[in-house]
Amino acid sequence: GESEISCIRLINILDKLHITLDEFLVLHDEDYTNTELFANLVQYIRKQYSSQNIKNIAALLSDSSHCTLNSFEKTMVKSILH
Repeated sequence: GESEISCIRLINILDKLHITLDEFLVLHDEDYTNTELFANLVQYIRKQYSSQNIKNIAALLSDSSHCTLNSFEKTMVKSILH
């Protein structure tokens, strides 16, 4: 299914960043708000990617973006784009 591919992709990205899944979960489970924001970001990226709106994903990296990404999230977006 679709979520299985997403999990594999996430694990591959984390592997490229030398981050274990446990470290990732700790980083994004500090509080519910951060976890919810990250989940919304991933959902937005998936929707844009499925619709082939790559420019919208790239726009997340611009200074004028409505979304403020931390360094990990920026790296994740860059790895999806390349």
